[in-house]
Amino acid sequence: MGDGNNETDVATEALVFMVVGLQGHWKAPIAYYLTKSLSPETQRVLLSHALEELHARGIRVVSVTMDGHASNVSMCNQLGCELKGNPQEPLKTSFPHPSTGDKVFVMMDACHMLKLARNMLQAYSPIATTTGQIKWRFINHLNDVQKKDGLHAANKITDKHVYFENHKMRVSLAAQTLSRSVSVALRTMRDLRYLSVIGFVINIDTLMLMIPELLQVQRYVLTYRFSQDHLELLFNSIRASGGWNNNPSARQFQAIFRRLMVRCGVSPSETGNVAAQDHTVSLSAVEMSSAETAEEHPSPFANISAVVSDHSYLPTRFGGLVENALVYIAGFVVRQILRKLSCDVCRASLVRDAVPSSFDESYHLLALKNNGGLVIPSKGTVKVLRAAERVIRQASTRQAPKVSTVTYIVREEIGTEDVFQLGEHIEETQFGIDNHYSNLLSLLAPLAS
Repeated sequence: MGDGNNETDVATEALVFMVVGLQGHWKAPIAYYLTKSLSPETQRVLLSHALEELHARGIRVVSVTMDGHASNVSMCNQLGCELKGNPQEPLKTSFPHPSTGDKVFVMMDACHMLKLARNMLQAYSPIATTTGQIKWRFINHLNDVQKKDGLHAANKITDKHVYFENHKMRVSLAAQTLSRSVSVALRTMRDLRYLSVIGFVINIDTLMLMIPELLQVQRYVLTYRFSQDHLELLFNSIRASGGWNNNPSARQFQAIFRRLMVRCGVSPSETGNVAAQDHTVSLSAVEMSSAETAEEHPSPFANISAVVSDHSYLPTRFGGLVENALVYIAGFVVRQILRKLSCDVCRASLVRDAVPSSFDESYHLLALKNNGGLVIPSKGTVKVLRAAERVIRQASTRQAPKVSTVTYIVREEIGTEDVFQLGEHIEETQFGIDNHYSNLLSLLAPLAS
């Protein structure tokens, strides 16, 4: 920072303040500071000044979102928060507004926290807890098992998630790695014998204390408005308008920022490190100064797309995790069939009311994933899916088998066995051609393949 004439250090960073509306689809950058480094004390002064200026213009600030850098935590503590690393000590996640004394809450950007937690787990594994150890190798092992078995147990773990060094900024990879789906898959593996946190605590405390206060003056609270995504989208717009220069100079940053403020018109795509989750639009300088008298200015970046940021050897004798994945997939297949099947008896034969009361290991993943909305397939349905999966795995890897081939082989393997427990209903025909049993096989096998 400086007056532009007597500076001794070249600025390498920019501290940007942006305001995001909790009600209504709008956001607006209000200030930036070019710097080489900032102390927590300086950050405190700048944030306090921004809050005072916003208050003078009738804007009430209820929360401040930032990443989990140590200097930000120190700044919050200087403002009046009590953000401590000791989980045994209570947290204070708000500080008094410098003008009004009202509570201003702080939040650590959830996306940054996810990446930090993933990086910490990978770098410092194993991590000791009161109930055991958390180990990165469990996730690595899950990926290896799924690659070997050729099926995913209702999660998205791949090599990109495990070996993420070239994708450290991809929020989606971190979120998928630390997701409930992975937790359920690991628990399934454990039960089948297969075998940084402080930011989230701050956010939970903040939301529990802040939301009741907000709901007294507004009907709803959109938690995405507390995300730092809005600022990340602005940064990507700046990079895009500079020819994807990831490190613009201070002069380039100023020029681009001014042009964007005239009319913010960069449209982010849905891929990359950060993707917009709603339709919040950036207010331009013209819109902020006078919405009624502003003449229409064409966006200088209307055509720039800001990328906000990439013979078979499979086993035919299935292990526990594959069996669980097949049951889970069978539930999805049945859901598709029920939409086009009119016979009530046949519909009932494809499902069961609940997971078997006598513990069936192959239904364990489904039981853990189910919150009441999943379809539980019958054993006959699972048997047909298992046969179809076997046919696909035995086929050449160069060319997938035809649906007709899969259906024929499955029919041959099942034979005349009444796998759907249709009894006498098996003889009834559909339009005088195929009986209901044959019709069920014809519906299941193609979807399974």
